[in-house]
Amino acid sequence: MKAVIKYFSGSGNTRHVAGVFGQKLQEQGYTVSCESIETGGLDLTPEDLLLIGGPIVAGNVPEKLIRWVLHEVPAVSGGKALVFTTSAGLENANGVHSLTRKLLKKGYQVVGQPVFQMPRNYYFGRYQPTPPEEQLRLVKAIPGEVARALEVMTAGSMPPVPQGAGKVLALDLMAELFSIMARGMGKKLTSFHDDCTICGRCIRECPQQNIAKRPGGGVVFQGKCMLCTRCLHNCPVHAIGYDGVKYEQYPGPVTLISQV
Repeated sequence: MKAVIKYFSGSGNTRHVAGVFGQKLQEQGYTVSCESIETGGLDLTPEDLLLIGGPIVAGNVPEKLIRWVLHEVPAVSGGKALVFTTSAGLENANGVHSLTRKLLKKGYQVVGQPVFQMPRNYYFGRYQPTPPEEQLRLVKAIPGEVARALEVMTAGSMPPVPQGAGKVLALDLMAELFSIMARGMGKKLTSFHDDCTICGRCIRECPQQNIAKRPGGGVVFQGKCMLCTRCLHNCPVHAIGYDGVKYEQYPGPVTLISQV
């Protein structure tokens, strides 16, 4: 048995959940491939279990992931798939419905739609960071939640309820609208030149190739941002802020667990 896990992750929440899925599936005897949609192709056969995950932004997964599913996932009659998302709040986490509708059209049987609450990584304006103790609680709960999701998948006791085509279309239009807004909002990302060592990490890791070195020092943010916040939270010297403000960095699941 083989499980193929593909995900998009900004600051690390979805990558962490994908990794836990991989560990649990290996314990069940699966051979596991776990990769970001940014690396490698999709090596898939009709017998493989496909898992696709992403974060929730404005109620849906990022447009980048939606387009990847539309263009890169092959039609496989009778294939099985599980879709999952991570979100700071669960009330508007509708991305699993968008992913499910697309996979159903490609011939997959969707056997799970879990949504995992994770610490907030986007806290500009009216949003506030998740308190540190709550961050740790949420991350530590993930192994148990993933195990339960796989138990439900194995039992086949909770088939997904596909959302109507109209609702999914509205969700996808919202994702597209946010992607347009993000291009302008991303120009407010700020490089603090006195702190920046021009190590190039943000340039290398930006999923949109949106960051370039500034001739006078620091880096400049262009017009292709998707507001994944990867650069802000992963800068090793905390030299990136937003709209001139230095926000506290979200440490990410691996760091949180290592501090216990």
